[in-house]
Amino acid sequence: MRTTRRAMLRPAPGLVRAIEQAVGPAARGRIAAIDVATKRFFLGATVIEAADRGRSELGDPSHEFYFIRIGSRAVDRHRGRLKPR
Repeated sequence: MRTTRRAMLRPAPGLVRAIEQAVGPAARGRIAAIDVATKRFFLGATVIEAADRGRSELGDPSHEFYFIRIGSRAVDRHRGRLKPR
């Protein structure tokens, strides 16, 4: 069976700024799972925690979200290093 890729909706930059202002500086570093269609968001310490919170509140275990880290441009961090040649 062949699966097709669905286009992931991205939130407008204004929505991201509005979320960051709504949660304030105390939430810096936390993950927000954004439901782009309804503009609702759910906070968590990790991507899985934010997604689980959103899925349980929406009542849809397969719901898809767009993730941001509050106060940062990247959601994940790279903690490895390159091997010397």
